[in-house]
Amino acid sequence: MLYTHRWDTMGKRMMKRYSLCAMVVCIALQLLAVDARPATITIRPDDILKSDFGGFGFQMDYYYWTKRNRVRGVDETNFANVIARRWKELMPGFARVGLLVKDWEPTQGIKTWDSDGMIALIKTLTLLKETNTEVYLTTWQNGDNIPEWLGSGHTLTDPAMQQEFARTHVDLLEYLVRTKGFTNISCYCMANELQTADGWGVLESQMDVFKAYHQKLFDELQRRGLAGQIKLLATDQSSSSGYSTIDWALSNMDAITGIYGGHHFTSSAPDTTDFYPESILPQLKTYSGLAAGKGKNFIIGEFGSNYNGGTWICPARNYAGYGLMLAEFALAGLNSGTYAMSNWCFFDFYYCEGCLMQWGAFSDVESGFKIFPHYYAYGLMTRYFRPRSTVVRSTSDSSLLRVAVVRRTESGQYTLAIVNRKTADESVTIEGLPGRKTFDVYVYAASNPLAADGALPAAIRKVRMANQILSDTVPANSLTVYNEADEKAPDDSDQDGEP
Repeated sequence: MLYTHRWDTMGKRMMKRYSLCAMVVCIALQLLAVDARPATITIRPDDILKSDFGGFGFQMDYYYWTKRNRVRGVDETNFANVIARRWKELMPGFARVGLLVKDWEPTQGIKTWDSDGMIALIKTLTLLKETNTEVYLTTWQNGDNIPEWLGSGHTLTDPAMQQEFARTHVDLLEYLVRTKGFTNISCYCMANELQTADGWGVLESQMDVFKAYHQKLFDELQRRGLAGQIKLLATDQSSSSGYSTIDWALSNMDAITGIYGGHHFTSSAPDTTDFYPESILPQLKTYSGLAAGKGKNFIIGEFGSNYNGGTWICPARNYAGYGLMLAEFALAGLNSGTYAMSNWCFFDFYYCEGCLMQWGAFSDVESGFKIFPHYYAYGLMTRYFRPRSTVVRSTSDSSLLRVAVVRRTESGQYTLAIVNRKTADESVTIEGLPGRKTFDVYVYAASNPLAADGALPAAIRKVRMANQILSDTVPANSLTVYNEADEKAPDDSDQDGEP
């Protein structure tokens, strides 16, 4: 009996252990099953975030065509075959362009419409008009960019000098719009990042002076009948948190302000996963909302990452993750109701002797116009998220899947973008789209080779909705863009997404 009891006791112990192991395995399998379920993205077509989205684009300054860059090899051939071709490939809907007063009025009262700088400006604006790109102009106030007669860039409180500043700039705007026909110019700000010759951001503590300049500009635009064409922007401040000067402008100069805007440069590493929900999205929501409360739009005139970088160089652009970061910037713009965004900058060239700008989506002529990874990721956003689209609300039940959706005004077709910040592929089900739609799928990921000639990634497949659901898998660390295709009958070679 003792022997039997001993085995009976041992058996019960073993059974308990087996039961415990079985329970652990069961729980693990359940967790795996939960993890294996597709993430759900929900689209609400009737919940409109922005009815008149303006587009994505770049800073596109014109100095690449001035002598200092032409002597280095920029010519008509590479303008046509590289610069213009790549611009047309990405089809930016929005661009910011910086002006130099010395290009059109180096001496008071004497215009130089045929100067080297003006020829370059007209060449650039002609390209932007060809792509129907909306243009935001601002003036570089630093260094010798402002001629001596206008005060060498120093902020002046003399009302007569403020009037001369307004007069010469509206002379330029009138020439560009009425004489040259650049009616895609829509807004202007008197200083880049509130700078003067004394440094960047000097006007942040002299907002009454900034307002005085804009009042003179506003009055001059009104007098010449251009106020309906060109809106004044306040304030172009650069900040990665709040915009104190925009707060001030909202309270003190809304009557002369047609649009609000600032810059956002993050110091976060390109592969960070908390930048989107904790930094850029909240800031854009706040200021887009404040501007909307005044019946105005809000834009981001410059954005990017200065991670381990500075004024002239952006090391982040060497990382594939920077493409995802810029795509997240764009998603934040869409989901916050921001009107338009301009990335700094389109490509590299010398802004002055010894000043090679190295923030571009591709390098300068002497470096062979080498393309950086973010060209392809952000390029998908500029090309497929078109101006005049309607942004509708979308949500994801996974915090590392970021999504935005637009409906194109002219066709009613949809475009979706998903950034997957997970290190594994993710199955997704997309709910809420009306009808039975077919989408071309474009992917920016390590698994999808990129073209060295600047062509954006081609569609890698088509997917179709089945039972009001779009099902697909997005690669790890990727941007996937779904662009609604024209409806056609299914064929044997095109079965993805079929029920």
